[in-house]
Amino acid sequence: MASASQEPSSVSPESPPSQPNGSAPQDSSGSVASIPPRQVQLQGGVTVPYHEQQFFYCCAMHAVNCALQKRVYYKRDFDRVAERLHKETRRVQPFPWNVVNPHKSLLGVGNYDVNVISRSLEEHGFELQWWDLRKSFTLVPFSSASFLALLINTASADLLSSHHFWTIREYPRHSNTWWTLDSKQEKPDRIGDLDALLGMLNMLKAAKRELQVMVVVAKQKEDVPTSGPADGANVSSSQEVEADAEERERSAKLEKQHPMPYEIAMERRGSGYAAVFATQGKG
Repeated sequence: MASASQEPSSVSPESPPSQPNGSAPQDSSGSVASIPPRQVQLQGGVTVPYHEQQFFYCCAMHAVNCALQKRVYYKRDFDRVAERLHKETRRVQPFPWNVVNPHKSLLGVGNYDVNVISRSLEEHGFELQWWDLRKSFTLVPFSSASFLALLINTASADLLSSHHFWTIREYPRHSNTWWTLDSKQEKPDRIGDLDALLGMLNMLKAAKRELQVMVVVAKQKEDVPTSGPADGANVSSSQEVEADAEERERSAKLEKQHPMPYEIAMERRGSGYAAVFATQGKG
């Protein structure tokens, strides 16, 4: 799988650069559109997506920043979100379970849960939608204008964290070029086109390890009630079954014509392991 270099940065992920009033840079509009554009990075004529390497156990923060394609959040920002969530939940939790903040590590090294990710994305107009792994990945709204990225949560062998968050994103937008943005890797990994992405996701699911897939989409401004036939759910179910059948047929045909383009291996990365999708032969 082709790789590209990481965008250089001299700014620590611990905290943002100092401001005149000592506060962190704020996004006043609550929209990703107000995030300052980063300088485009090129390698061999290929536009490279923004990527961050692991800092402590802050993979959740890195995954959000990679989805937004800018260092929007720093560690102290995620700590702030986690503390706010704790204040909201401890009022309804009995003592002593309300003493410890369940949304981050007690040791202060990160290890944020999915609630912090969800709240952070909401601050910029996006939301998480949990993907039912019983459904075909062909039903993910990759071509929708509201689609931003996929967030993947996989099992990790790290001592202080049992799970690891990372991002899959199309870059540039509408280019049909998909990338793995994993903070445990030194560089972004270029997956290929949508067919290659679907193949990778199916093989990841087939690896039978703990897996959660979340779709990041733009929040709807308002919920518009829809009217339709009473059996609309049956229509949707029929579409899903048809898509599953088409995917199985296409996969079987490709498997006969060509060897599988990817293989999964668990590679040692620092203090843990990461799923590696290696290209077999020419890619």
